[in-house]
Amino acid sequence: MTKEPDAPQLPLMKTELTERQIDIYRPGWVPETGHATCKAGVYWDAIRIPGERGREVADGMENALDGASPGPVIWSNTGRYVLWFLVARGTAQLHRWPPGVTVYTHDSSEHISIPGAGGRTHPVQWLARPTREREFIDVNQLHKLVCQLTGWPSSEGAQ
Repeated sequence: MTKEPDAPQLPLMKTELTERQIDIYRPGWVPETGHATCKAGVYWDAIRIPGERGREVADGMENALDGASPGPVIWSNTGRYVLWFLVARGTAQLHRWPPGVTVYTHDSSEHISIPGAGGRTHPVQWLARPTREREFIDVNQLHKLVCQLTGWPSSEGAQ
């Protein structure tokens, strides 16, 4: 059996808030400290993109917004690292997603670990936090970028 290589430590995106910042926006679904497990589809839908592809998408979202936070992106390292992109509840199903991208909505039984607003929460952490301007990722922008990066026809995306 081959051992999976350790996931790289991801540097924080330029938009990442540090614990020293006083005014951190914290929607009701984000715990104050530690982490909480929330079922997909209750507050948001979750789009899971593994490894380097997930990081490429997160960087692309930030670049498209000229360095502004794209909204909530969670980095999880529970064996293999994945990124979770949180979009408004009920919107993930508006598109067909390419292979390798997994969507979790109210129809799934998936629970996601949500990092707290403060403190260390390994093995999950914010790569980009929700902001007052972007409590959730724009699902249309996310879908368009994922299609561009994977070669998936975005014209087939809308249902």
